[in-house]
Amino acid sequence: MSEYQHYAFAAIDRPLTADEVATLRALEKRATLNPTRFVAEYHSGDLDARPEDLLLQHFDVHTYVSSWGTAELVLRLPQEALVRDVVKPFLVAERVEVRQKLDTLILTLHREAGDDPKAHEEAAGWLDALVPLRQDLLDGDLRLLYLGWLAAAQAGHVDGDVVEPLVPAGLAEQTPALAALARLFRLDPDLVAAAAEQAPARRPAQALLAAGQARAEARRQQADGAASAARNKVLDALKAREEQAWAEAEETIGMPGGGPVKTAAFKAKAKLLQDLRELADRDGTRDAFDVRLAALREQKKVPGFWLFYDPPRVSKAFG
Repeated sequence: MSEYQHYAFAAIDRPLTADEVATLRALEKRATLNPTRFVAEYHSGDLDARPEDLLLQHFDVHTYVSSWGTAELVLRLPQEALVRDVVKPFLVAERVEVRQKLDTLILTLHREAGDDPKAHEEAAGWLDALVPLRQDLLDGDLRLLYLGWLAAAQAGHVDGDVVEPLVPAGLAEQTPALAALARLFRLDPDLVAAAAEQAPARRPAQALLAAGQARAEARRQQADGAASAARNKVLDALKAREEQAWAEAEETIGMPGGGPVKTAAFKAKAKLLQDLRELADRDGTRDAFDVRLAALREQKKVPGFWLFYDPPRVSKAFG
């Protein structure tokens, strides 16, 4: 993947003045720019300014994503918006940080580099998707902070014996903005669901991660069971018409001529023979299946690999 960086800024509390718009236009002539948004994309080079400076001077929300997987959500907040003792349990060095700049607080949620093509593809949408989180936080909703902490724990940046922060109410009923944050930070949905269960006692990070893994395994087993049940229904239906299926396979293998029509027919009947073999494995009749298949091959003088469809060889043979 080629180099790509996406910087986006939103002005929430007040729109930019005409002078500010002119200043930003001079900074980046190719940017998407209006009184409430500044968006710059780079396939080479970089923004000729510190994002934090732009945030302090003009904006309230900043998002950043890159093709190598680094991502950030940065909020500028009034100093009184966050109480230190309330926020402190959510903070993780270099992942969830709050810094004071004069009478302003800068909250940064950071995700380290890693392969994440989806974030790159959705770059243009992250800012608008995440903007509502600022007002939610100002209204006292701490779910943003908790998800930031949880992402850091998932990525291995929280010691296993560190006790999780108090789980905010409503974590299980995520808003679209919180769901977008979870996607951006690659949060495992099973881990979020485990966290939302709100155990009676606060959990060490390692216990919370284990609960997420257990939930994921239970869900996989349930899905596997459902898939197995559905597959058995298909095989049961095939068993009811097993002789007809063998007759169809024999007829196809004996087709005269060649070309794409016969190739397509071989492909379909190869799948049928594979299903018949699976049925035999399930019902303990594999020996009988192998004998019948060998007889069919000998009768029609067809090499064995054709019976299970090898596209390159079939195309060459009938091409």
